[in-house]
Amino acid sequence: MKNEHGFFERILQIAEYHGYKNGNDFARNGLGYASSEKINRLRDKNNKPSVDILLDIANKFDDINLHWLITGIGDKTLSPIKFALVDAVPDTNTQNNTILNLQNKLILEMERSRLLEEQLRIIEQALKVAAGQQPSTLDELGNIINELQNLYNNRTGKT
Repeated sequence: MKNEHGFFERILQIAEYHGYKNGNDFARNGLGYASSEKINRLRDKNNKPSVDILLDIANKFDDINLHWLITGIGDKTLSPIKFALVDAVPDTNTQNNTILNLQNKLILEMERSRLLEEQLRIIEQALKVAAGQQPSTLDELGNIINELQNLYNNRTGKT
């Protein structure tokens, strides 16, 4: 799902989600900036966020989906399972742990993307069947039904 809001609006959504009053409160108390200038300059859609802002958010708000933050695509927060994996990396301020955190998030986002692609393929097959494009064999239909059942079980946590 594409979020049509700009980067600044996504910053405000993070601030609200984490209980900050506004962008200024988020900049000063959430990110520890001396002023809110770094954040407020992003009101202009022509200004792009610095790597420092992205790293500060990534390091201080592990539950935020960086792909969503950068692109506006996807969910604002990571799922509880992914969040637990991200939390497994020790939270110290060394450069190595920052890199490990970012690598961990990247791996999780890549896996999520792979799963979404697989779900899309299954849904496309189901839509073809629903549109009257019959599978060529009963085995193919059985495979589609099994894949849909697996998708349902994965989404509901059933095994």
